[in-house]
Amino acid sequence: MSESKADLRDETPKPRRRQARGERRIQQLLDAAAHVFCRTGYTSASTNAIAREAGVSPGTLYQFFPNKEAIAVELGERLNRRMMETHGIVFTPENVGLPLGELLDTVLDPMIEFNCANPVFLALIQSSDAPGRLLEEHAELHDSIQDRISELIGVRNPGLSPSAAPAPPPWRSPCSRSDWR
Repeated sequence: MSESKADLRDETPKPRRRQARGERRIQQLLDAAAHVFCRTGYTSASTNAIAREAGVSPGTLYQFFPNKEAIAVELGERLNRRMMETHGIVFTPENVGLPLGELLDTVLDPMIEFNCANPVFLALIQSSDAPGRLLEEHAELHDSIQDRISELIGVRNPGLSPSAAPAPPPWRSPCSRSDWR
């Protein structure tokens, strides 16, 4: 049985264009939310302010996100993923043998650049009422980075014992909700 022209038209990439347009709109809303969260803080931000910043109606915003919390969760997840990607790029076996100054630049510069390029990351994790698992996920990321740094130090200085390390400073885990009161 042969397919009709109507059947073939149904297989055109039209939905992909819509998906791409929808993804661009989502990114536009997330960028606007990032500006609003940085300017006012997460707690004081509103969906109306985010929509206004994005140049869209609140109704358009609600087509993509049910509330401010959902926007912050999506933004936080994307930022955590990007930070993990940065983390994966800088903590490589190839970097272990670099001279110390070059190693520090290689490891720290991308992380500093990430934080400078994404001030909303700090604005969200400093919020005492950050939604979802944002704070917990950031704490896991923070712990992972700290573990990788410890491994790096251990490889470069095999004589150091983790048990001989000093206790972490009191600000070691600033990401748990109880620490932000």
